[in-house]
Amino acid sequence: MHSDLRERIRHQENDGGTPRRGRQAVALLSVCLGFFVIQLDVTIVNVALPAIQREIGGSLAGLQWVVDAYTLALASIMLTAGATADRIGARKVFTIGLTVFALGSAACAAAPTLGVLIAARAVQGLGASALLPCSLALLVHQFPDQKERARALGIWGGMGSLGVALGPVAGGALVASVGWRSIFLVNVPICALTVVLLRRFAAESPVQPDRRTDVPGLLLGVTMLAGLTAGFITAGDLGWLSPLPGALFAVGLMAAWAFTRAERRHRHPVLPLELFRNKDLTGATGVGLIFNLVLYGSLLCLSLYLQTTRHESVLATGLLLLPMSVT
Repeated sequence: MHSDLRERIRHQENDGGTPRRGRQAVALLSVCLGFFVIQLDVTIVNVALPAIQREIGGSLAGLQWVVDAYTLALASIMLTAGATADRIGARKVFTIGLTVFALGSAACAAAPTLGVLIAARAVQGLGASALLPCSLALLVHQFPDQKERARALGIWGGMGSLGVALGPVAGGALVASVGWRSIFLVNVPICALTVVLLRRFAAESPVQPDRRTDVPGLLLGVTMLAGLTAGFITAGDLGWLSPLPGALFAVGLMAAWAFTRAERRHRHPVLPLELFRNKDLTGATGVGLIFNLVLYGSLLCLSLYLQTTRHESVLATGLLLLPMSVT
């Protein structure tokens, strides 16, 4: 309790002549930078896939895993990362996530084979999984006033959308001028700067030491998402009637059934199912599901089509995708 009080006092005082609003602004910048870079990495890699294939090889299914290893790790671990932030502090978990994300980015840039690249992309996603829930927790704590908080959340959302929109264009420009490895290297200095700003200007969020990790929910959630994702990828590669996709779908669906049962019984579930009794939340989640399926699926297909079938340059491909991502 005394340490929490000292922490609040320390962050309420001026630091080197920086007033409270100035500290809030820099804290907001650091949180937004972290959110921006993980959203950028969702879309920036799509236009680089043909260049990656030319240099280190790989099948179409392998290229899909370059994209999906990142988003799968991000989606699977995100809720558990949020619970961990509740227990030990959002700023601490955010910093760890940035560090892991930077290391994963460096490994992606140095990857000699497609398998190593896919594994490094999963490490990136693991780091990114901490940034999304922790950024929200940090903003809520930095801005206790509701109007200021609403403005900060608007800026945060805008930065994330900017990352999604700029991904194809930024990726096209970097691949055309420097090479595909540069789309991962640019993350490292951004993460380093964000860690410095975050540690100096953002106050730690309140902690709940009694919060426990829902290990069954985590493992079953990862199995569910991995099984379904692998089922779709292998079905596109081997055919929908092949036995492997069917087996993977079965694993994913069985894990989904076990996940719902486990979440009803756990004291601190990673996903409280009673939340979905709220019709607004359920509707928004359904719309989000459709949006993500349509946007990210089409970005992958169009990036490959424009470069391999239409023979557009990588920069032209990024520009051609810009209207869709901006919209």
